[in-house]
Amino acid sequence: MVEIDETHFKLSEKGCRELTRASRKRGTDKGKAKIKVVIAKDRSGHTFDKVMTRFKLDALKPDLLPRLEPDIVLCSDGHLNYYWLAEKEILKHVVLMGVIKSE
Repeated sequence: MVEIDETHFKLSEKGCRELTRASRKRGTDKGKAKIKVVIAKDRSGHTFDKVMTRFKLDALKPDLLPRLEPDIVLCSDGHLNYYWLAEKEILKHVVLMGVIKSE
């Protein structure tokens, strides 16, 4: 069983001599530049992560597929890229839905 999800981090150019954006003052970090990181972890503790500027299935497959066994269960949040990865590679896919609290 492999759980896979993505998360976002702010793009940091700390230490770069040439910035790709205008410099900021302290406390005014309201920029929208974010980097997506895909993280997969199996039950035995093996972890895979990949920094992706654009979240495309073609960019994810070459790095992720060699690490997956053909008989695994892929658990995700239901993102279309994970759905198509499971469909094309004939993997069992389970969508985990969060519980929404109603008031």
